[in-house]
Amino acid sequence: MRNEARKQLSRNPWAKDPELIPELVQAGYDNASVNEGVWNTLYIMEKLSDEQLSAHQDLLLGYLDWMSQRGYGSSTMKRVGDLQARIGGNTW
Repeated sequence: MRNEARKQLSRNPWAKDPELIPELVQAGYDNASVNEGVWNTLYIMEKLSDEQLSAHQDLLLGYLDWMSQRGYGSSTMKRVGDLQARIGGNTW
């Protein structure tokens, strides 16, 4: 069910809402200890266009830098690094 919800979210027209990224980042900060929430937040961000991500570069780089210091597992950290690279940040 979660996989289907993520797929629907990434295909939904409101996924282009300019407030989506700030909302995802805030939810990520608020729920940093919920592993599935971290994973789902990264999944959705990965599905967004480079243009959408770049529009929130400073916000995202701060969030991804913060995540890189949280001690998540290697697969999560790879995803963080890949997103950082997409928006021009330093990878961990």
